[in-house]
Amino acid sequence: MKTINYENQQLTNELFDLIDKGFMHCELIYDSEGKPVDFRFLNVNSAYEAHSGLKPSFMIGKTVKETFPGIEKVWIDQFASAVIDKKPCKFTEYNHNIGKHYRTHCFSPVENQFIAVFEDVSHEIGVKEKLEQTEKDYMQIFESMTDMFMVIELVYDKNNKAVDWYYRQVNPAHEKLVNKSKSEMIGQTAKTLFGTVEDYWLETYDMVDKSGTAIRFENYSKHVNKYFNILAWKIRPHTIAVLFSDVTERFNKEEFINNQNKKLRKAEEKAKENEALKSAFLSNMSHEIRTPLNAILGFSSLLNRENISIEQRKKYVDLIQLGGSRLLRILTDVADMSKLDTKQFSLIYDSCNLNTLIRNLVAQFKLTADQVHNHMDVDFGLSDSESELLTDETRLMQIFSNLIVNALRYTKNGTITIGYVLEGDTLQLFVKDTGIGIAKKHHKTIFDRFVQVKNTNSSGTGLGLSIIKEIIELMAGEIWVESAKGQGAEFYFNLPYLKGLNANINLAKGVKKDVKKENPTILIAEDEHINFLYLEALFEDLPFNIIHAKNGLEAVEMATKHPNISMIFMDLRMPKKNGAQAVKDIRKTKTKIPIIALTAYAMEDDNKKLLNEGFDALLTKPFSKDEITTLIKKHL
Repeated sequence: MKTINYENQQLTNELFDLIDKGFMHCELIYDSEGKPVDFRFLNVNSAYEAHSGLKPSFMIGKTVKETFPGIEKVWIDQFASAVIDKKPCKFTEYNHNIGKHYRTHCFSPVENQFIAVFEDVSHEIGVKEKLEQTEKDYMQIFESMTDMFMVIELVYDKNNKAVDWYYRQVNPAHEKLVNKSKSEMIGQTAKTLFGTVEDYWLETYDMVDKSGTAIRFENYSKHVNKYFNILAWKIRPHTIAVLFSDVTERFNKEEFINNQNKKLRKAEEKAKENEALKSAFLSNMSHEIRTPLNAILGFSSLLNRENISIEQRKKYVDLIQLGGSRLLRILTDVADMSKLDTKQFSLIYDSCNLNTLIRNLVAQFKLTADQVHNHMDVDFGLSDSESELLTDETRLMQIFSNLIVNALRYTKNGTITIGYVLEGDTLQLFVKDTGIGIAKKHHKTIFDRFVQVKNTNSSGTGLGLSIIKEIIELMAGEIWVESAKGQGAEFYFNLPYLKGLNANINLAKGVKKDVKKENPTILIAEDEHINFLYLEALFEDLPFNIIHAKNGLEAVEMATKHPNISMIFMDLRMPKKNGAQAVKDIRKTKTKIPIIALTAYAMEDDNKKLLNEGFDALLTKPFSKDEITTLIKKHL
């Protein structure tokens, strides 16, 4: 163990023996869990004897608990903080063994040791004899009081913040209140007796101590379930006298009842407001769901007509897909709202090319734009290679899609521009339109749930903007609008610019299979035949061999026995063995093969759970060919 290397130990000892302040050099003692619980005296000066009444020869080598039984824990904690934090500290504390207050300066010269110099400051706090006489004077008073009375001494941490208090005196009424005797309470802290102390009480008593001003206030105590009128005043440094009057009955009859009435009125108003919002929302949802369903069912029936031309068939199919996309957006909004409300919404970051994402969005919405004679333009702030970033691609597409849908809804015979600029480490992304614009008074409310600007003949659930606002904030960004009525609208949102990794795999659409070279094999485990046919159609022009498992048991057998399987798409709900059980069995022999979960449970945020169960990614139904190829690029 390291010790202090004095050049002249005798001279040092003589120097400390000359000063009238107490000096001690000690080492910390820890328990089996590594917590400081005691300290041992390595050296003390002659003045220490004058303070403690104990000779240095008796002290050296002994612990503080051996020499001062029942020493306040705060002494050990304060010295331990100087050793552990390696920062000198200064504090004033009371030693009940000696009956004095000491101002102490402490520092740690070497590991696990500290030096403390202390002086008696009892005269600053109040001469002990006067204090005892004062206590005798008020002892007779508060012993017979029906109101509760206590004297407490605040405990401060190293930041000079009150964190607890010691009970120094209580009257019989207070003992009855807390159901503890005086002998149980005196010398103990509030947290030791009751476990916790409400911040409000600590902050109020701390204010009284530091300001020196008496405070009268009313407050509720959770410990005893009562309301009190309280008078607190400072009687010496860190020591507060507190007088409690029980006003629970009056409070219940007057203020409590009034507050309850206010709450009831507010609840009634809120209920009416919620009922109005609910009715409007349900009415709007009915309209929003029936409208695309009408198109889907109507144009589906028209496809059965005889002698329908190829052009008409293509037009009907496009309109059915538009209706399906609109219906899916409505369901996605409701699902996302539920996830956000229940704190189950998560982000999954991966590499994404921003320029490619925007181009795909433009292609996706071109038909809708053409129908209302709108031109769609892009404005890129980075080259294709520089626009590779780390983000949640699905959520970024959702944000852009919502803004584009709104722009198309309110713009006719105009221009819609999608793009971004890089400002330092921040991407400022935008969707601008030349449509009807938004009055300034609505710039904030349009981001609230169920809110739509009136007199715009608009459709939608009123959820989209509020949901993407919450998503953007989860992505450490913000969204705002710049617009004026009749002058178009410009929606901007900021996101951190996190550089991603360039993808090296390209899947060309329409690639013919090479009959001379065997293509990779993909296993599709799907019990619903129509879903398998859809997946098979998506892979039709991609260079892969497809094999089909109709249940989880078949999937395990095929994956185990087939040597050339490169990737598996696994439905979660299948007969004989579900997807999660099947993957668990497959992972016993094939640990590296990519396995993608297929699920229709958009309401459940199961991404992390599925990844922990052995899946590499999650594909939510309905899905597109682009989503399939993106997963293949990433995992093959």
